[in-house]
Amino acid sequence: MLVKAFALLEALAGAGADGATLARLAGATRQTKPTVHRILRTLSMLGYVEHLPGGEYRLTGKLRGLGSVEADQELIARGRAALRRLNERTGETVNLGVLRNDRVVYLLTIESTHALRRVADPLARDGDPVFTTALGRAIVAHLPDESVEYLMRAAPPERRTPKTMTAAAELREILRKVRRDGYAIERDQTDLGVTCLGAPVFRGKEVVASLSVSAPSARAAAGPEKQWLAALRKAAGTLSRELDTHTGRHRDE
Repeated sequence: MLVKAFALLEALAGAGADGATLARLAGATRQTKPTVHRILRTLSMLGYVEHLPGGEYRLTGKLRGLGSVEADQELIARGRAALRRLNERTGETVNLGVLRNDRVVYLLTIESTHALRRVADPLARDGDPVFTTALGRAIVAHLPDESVEYLMRAAPPERRTPKTMTAAAELREILRKVRRDGYAIERDQTDLGVTCLGAPVFRGKEVVASLSVSAPSARAAAGPEKQWLAALRKAAGTLSRELDTHTGRHRDE
């Protein structure tokens, strides 16, 4: 089965951005259509293959993430300026995070100057739970449905605090709202007393990371949350455009 999966990945790589139909892939790899469909379904759940509206399949950018050191370095280099401006505009701790398996790993953090703040551990191997954090929700909400369901099965949400939402139905509704609104808000669900706002970062049409603002919930409730959210979305959009320009791709293509 592993040989058959790699044969499909090679065929998809050769098909390029337009992708290939199930029939074409079956013919190119000399496999039956049911076998190809089963493998493609698994690769789609894992996030390596995207099923297009026209019926074609194509590779996502997740394969590039297997060389994650280089990909992470690019995100850090291109995200540093946007994150610094976000920190200056909000005065709060700001983060750049990516999805690694079923956890959110912090690539870059700029801390608040306030004495009371939440401090993440950049490059910590274990990261934070993907479904309880605003960073994670901002990413997962823009993944294919198959990938979301796979993550829910592979990594059931952890109850980090008494306020953590772990019910699958509630989380699906939260993710739908995040996808619709373009941002995530999490209060006291990863750490009591901490509110996080998260926004997705795209390369082309693919979500590759997210940015967040973390602050004590009491400070967020005092009124500046709307201003933080506007600055956060602007920073995430700026970084997305920077990544598009670098790859020669645009989200409206």
